[in-house]
Amino acid sequence: MRRLSWTSYDNVPFHIRMGPLPIILSAQLEYVELSSWISNVHKELTDPSHQLVKRELQMPVCLPSLCALKASLGNTTFAILARWNMPQLQNLSVLSSDFSYTGFGFVSFLEAHGAKIRQLELGHCSTNVAESYLIAPQHASQNQSSMCLAKRLPNLHQFICSADVEWHWQSPDWVAPHILLPTHPTVEFIGIRDLHVRLRNDHDYAVGEPFFPLYTQMCDLLNVDLFPSLRSIRNLSEESHKIRMEKPNPRVTRFWMNVLERYKDRRVWVVDYTGVNITMNTLHRANLTSTDPS
Repeated sequence: MRRLSWTSYDNVPFHIRMGPLPIILSAQLEYVELSSWISNVHKELTDPSHQLVKRELQMPVCLPSLCALKASLGNTTFAILARWNMPQLQNLSVLSSDFSYTGFGFVSFLEAHGAKIRQLELGHCSTNVAESYLIAPQHASQNQSSMCLAKRLPNLHQFICSADVEWHWQSPDWVAPHILLPTHPTVEFIGIRDLHVRLRNDHDYAVGEPFFPLYTQMCDLLNVDLFPSLRSIRNLSEESHKIRMEKPNPRVTRFWMNVLERYKDRRVWVVDYTGVNITMNTLHRANLTSTDPS
């Protein structure tokens, strides 16, 4: 078996759940997905000095072939995962709606494995991340650089996030692709999910530039000082493709034309969810189809 999906429905620690995993099975696993239905288990265990945390951190798990890890877990469990031996780990996906990204567990995990990560997906809402950063008392004394993942993931090449556009609180004229990754020197590919949500819900900008916050976000990715290695942006939303190609609203067409006009100067490709380049010609053809009386 090369793929394993493991969901915990109670608060039994993962070292007990994973204990029966045969060594021969562990050696074969290339993809592991871990999730829990209990989101607020053992909040006191976020303290690294807690005795139970110390004991759980010793759980010996070796996954020598693991390349991809997808996790919907809390910080305590990430502290445990930090001690796992995963020498081939390259792809990390973190999916959580209430994740404390500056907590002890996640920071420990990145310190242990961050240098190996080539692809990172953050599936949680950046709005929630911003609120957590501003509200949680333990974050108050931390330097702003601690929230930036660029230093902890020095070899990152691919970043996947949601089109959850939020104005950066320190620079209202700039919208980052994600609050945790405002810049990175080696990222070549940025995948954006849920673009269809923005294209359907942002019609309050009835005048001026169509979908201005989203347009600003995508254009800021072209800043060579922020993402000097960027080569392609991929729209990972199939629904967004339909909105763009099947009788598109003129404002949607104009939005994509504006984006392509900006991107051609930097020679960054804009690609749809199938991997095909989005071009002016495809936009014009879709627009002609929408106006065809037949």
